[in-house]
Amino acid sequence: MVAMTISLTSQILVDPEEKPVAVIPFEMNGSHITVEASVNGSEKLPFTFDTGGSTGLIDHSIAERIGMKETSKAPGMGAGGHTEYSLSSGNTIKMGDLTFENNTMVMMDISHMKQFGKQIGGVLGYHQIVGYVVKIDYDTKRLIFYDKDSYEYSGSGSIIPIGLERRIPSLDAEIELSSGTKISGRFLLDTGAGLYGSMNSPSVLQH
Repeated sequence: MVAMTISLTSQILVDPEEKPVAVIPFEMNGSHITVEASVNGSEKLPFTFDTGGSTGLIDHSIAERIGMKETSKAPGMGAGGHTEYSLSSGNTIKMGDLTFENNTMVMMDISHMKQFGKQIGGVLGYHQIVGYVVKIDYDTKRLIFYDKDSYEYSGSGSIIPIGLERRIPSLDAEIELSSGTKISGRFLLDTGAGLYGSMNSPSVLQH
């Protein structure tokens, strides 16, 4: 189960008696959410909180420094074509008052991934949201985690069913072009994309 609420104002969108499991502050670096988290008892590191992050990611040099071990490899695509990525399993991530056990993370060089000049340690996403209802409050810059089994939404917003596409939240939506043409389809909800929206080439060429 994946459930999310997104607040763009300071208005409280949940029952005031609904008690959160954890409240975690974040910073905005451009359009990206940055949180602090530790891995296997390390110091706090800056991570991008990305709903499109289907697998955790950590910079290879940081992984080596904090003693993470490669447990397997996975095929992938790099700038030069096909490549292999190093994976490390069984890691414990602590983010605020939340602890996430048995995380598999990709270890790779992400020294080029800077957000407004600030180096990030990696990317967190699917494994941090899948067990909770998560409210992203952009106005107060807080991630608010609720128990998924007891949570009941009672605010004034709209409830939109979401699913998972390759561990990324997805929803049905419609885009109206300046010409008046309407395009309906399935869209990914990706807070780490850095864009207001994007469409794949076949849809662009078709319309």
